[in-house]
Amino acid sequence: VEDQGSILDIIKQLLNEFRTFREEQEKFNKWVMNALIEIRDSLGGAYEYYTAHWIERWLEERGIHCEVRANVTIPVDGSREVDAICYDPLVIGEATIKVDSIEKAEREITKLLENAKAAEKFFNRKTTALVLAVENAPEQVAEYLRRRTSELGIILVLGREYS
Repeated sequence: VEDQGSILDIIKQLLNEFRTFREEQEKFNKWVMNALIEIRDSLGGAYEYYTAHWIERWLEERGIHCEVRANVTIPVDGSREVDAICYDPLVIGEATIKVDSIEKAEREITKLLENAKAAEKFFNRKTTALVLAVENAPEQVAEYLRRRTSELGIILVLGREYS
């Protein structure tokens, strides 16, 4: 009976140690997830600024000088977050790190078109150009993006294609 008591004490001690380990592991997992989310958001934000810079250079090549802004909120129909915008002439840009499906490609195109519509309504003028910047896309999706953006008159800035 004395041996059973010490075995139960050992089991209780192991269970307590396991609980403590599990709690620490959960804290660590949350920390890692938060760090990854911050990295993802930072990369996305950086790509929006890259896109704004790209639009500035593209406009300069056409003799137009415009300070393109990144992450601008337009107060139309609630509010719309525009990744890159030149106010005059009105140029709207949408930037995304990865488009890995045709459905996601269509969502990004739709988002760009809706942002353009909101900007036109707010600034009371037509857009001069629409830019969709995609950092990474599989070859099949990249081909789809080239075709769809060409049909819609959208300028596509495509980074890396992969198989």
